[in-house]
Amino acid sequence: MFFAQRNVFEDRLRPCILPWSLVLVGCWLAGVLIGALPATAQSTEGFIGMTVCTKDAVTGAMLSGVTVRVRRRPRSANQPETQTKTASTGCAQVSVAVNVGADDAPDLPDAFRVREPYPNPAASRVVVPFAVPASQEVTFALYDVLGRQVGPRWQQRLPVGLHALEITLDGLADGVYLFRLAGPSGVSTGRLVRSGGERAGRPAVRLTTFAEEGARAAAGKTAQTFPVRVWAEAEGYREVAKDLDVEDGAVVTLELPPVDGPPEDLIPLIDMGTNQYLGLFDGGLYGQGLVGMPAEHEEEGIRRGQAIEPLDVDGNPDPNGHYVLMSIGFSNTTQEWCHPSADLVPCNPWTFTGKALADPDVEKEHLVIVNGAKGSEAAESWDDPAEANYDRIRDTHLTPQGLSEKQVVAIWLKVTTAAPKVSLPNPDAEAYRLKEIYADILRALKARYPNLQMVFMSSRIYGGYGNEEGVDLHPEPYAYESGLAVKWVIEAQINQMAGEGIDPDTGDLDYNTVAPWVAWGPYLWANGTTPRSDGLIWERSDFEADGTHPAQSAEEKVGGMLLDFFRAAPQTKCWFLQNAACEIDTSARTPLTELLSGTYMGFEGGLYAGATNDPPDDHAAEGLARALAIEPLDVNGNPDPNGHYVLMSIGMSNTTQEWCAPSREMACNSWSFMGQA
Repeated sequence: MFFAQRNVFEDRLRPCILPWSLVLVGCWLAGVLIGALPATAQSTEGFIGMTVCTKDAVTGAMLSGVTVRVRRRPRSANQPETQTKTASTGCAQVSVAVNVGADDAPDLPDAFRVREPYPNPAASRVVVPFAVPASQEVTFALYDVLGRQVGPRWQQRLPVGLHALEITLDGLADGVYLFRLAGPSGVSTGRLVRSGGERAGRPAVRLTTFAEEGARAAAGKTAQTFPVRVWAEAEGYREVAKDLDVEDGAVVTLELPPVDGPPEDLIPLIDMGTNQYLGLFDGGLYGQGLVGMPAEHEEEGIRRGQAIEPLDVDGNPDPNGHYVLMSIGFSNTTQEWCHPSADLVPCNPWTFTGKALADPDVEKEHLVIVNGAKGSEAAESWDDPAEANYDRIRDTHLTPQGLSEKQVVAIWLKVTTAAPKVSLPNPDAEAYRLKEIYADILRALKARYPNLQMVFMSSRIYGGYGNEEGVDLHPEPYAYESGLAVKWVIEAQINQMAGEGIDPDTGDLDYNTVAPWVAWGPYLWANGTTPRSDGLIWERSDFEADGTHPAQSAEEKVGGMLLDFFRAAPQTKCWFLQNAACEIDTSARTPLTELLSGTYMGFEGGLYAGATNDPPDDHAAEGLARALAIEPLDVNGNPDPNGHYVLMSIGMSNTTQEWCAPSREMACNSWSFMGQA
């Protein structure tokens, strides 16, 4: 934690001249932190000071006059932002509001607490700071991961206050060790990691008691970190940002790459793996970098596909009726789906609709494919159910074919905003705005088309040729970043339906009420002539003169990808093709304990990450540490050798039957867990 009154510490540090062997850690830590903070960036109450430096990512030259912005995360926290410019040195001092609460610096301990040990890992000696709220006997013991005690057991009566133990790890092998620090006021466990130490000597424990301020430093207060986002932007350079956890007095350096045409380092979302765009944004099409759809969301889509059936114009089931698959979007969308014209005209044979109409496997008795997209109709012209575009579709495409809005069941949505100018990671980036507009469009579609079951979204094709001199029509990285906006809005629905709450940027996307079920359609972006994993490239000849609108070859590429998608997707093939079924695949559901190679719907098996049934060592060690901390308690939760501790089941009907009996009023069945226990 930062200190608002540094002179107090400076006065008290003057007598701190004892050697390290006496472990006056409070004085030492306070001195380090005071010396670490530049005089020009001293902190005041509610602020931390930090230094931000910028340099050219290619030449390494320090950059002056760069606009630097800093604010505390998260983005939705409404935190004030600090903005300044770098000086001739390439650096700038900034103060960041952190809104520290009054409980950040309590005068006296009010509970038994153990702070983070330091240094950890350690080669030889590590300090464990802790607080005692009342005079009491305190014990300390150290164990290996098998639960065997190593080293001496330490016990001593301590007064109220802040204390620290110096643990000598000499004689122990490198690895993870567990400690248990306990007293009548509480029990705490933790991990110590020994790394790189000599095996000579033996473990030891020694107590150190600090003066109030020094103890507060040693107890980890001075090392408090705050989550911030730091931006840097300058003419001729790409904007750069970092999400960091910084201490008071931190020095951060940002490297700005020069602007020279479209970014060369853009990786298709489907090929990103564990990489991050700008070091901030995960790839994949779905959450956590996944390319495959989460199983529950996929199965919901399949159930909706199974429910699609012919409807009459009033939306009622009718074996002689129809159902509509329709496009929504702008010029590129209408070109790839059917034809540059938004009128009711025959579709070009190389487009999606042209290919579908020529495919003998595609259902044609009930399925009607409609081109609702129109040139120059940006995302903003679709975000309200009262928009004129929806009336246009009704009057020029549906009604003339004897169709109604109540027969629309599926939509391909590909839209963009008009003339984007701000890219990520700027908090006003077009991708954030597009995410919000996408959500509005989804709700508008559901309001306008009440029987709409599903929407498949695609982001734009490559926009790098729009960066050419004399062309400034939706250049990169905006086409690329539109993919992140699609990903984010789909994630928002998935997370909401999984019980994680409504995304504040998108609003309500409940597919049982206000929105359709939404997922990715084909992902269309590739980095120009650099082949992505499936071989897709975009050449200059694939585009018209403006470098943005697709030429016939690009229309054919997208048309083919769309046809392949609707033929194969488990949510669509039962109504898009003749004699095909939308089935939830249960045959591949190998028990997780046996699925140690391969995947299920893109998800690895095993009981733990990495397709293994064994918990990670650190996690197992944490569990063992917690087991060691369990002891009898009285009804107020205080340690009591005559008390009890409870093991309990939580769950549904199956749970209670397996644990005890179908009814909690019954005695436990002898074959249940409790009966056997």
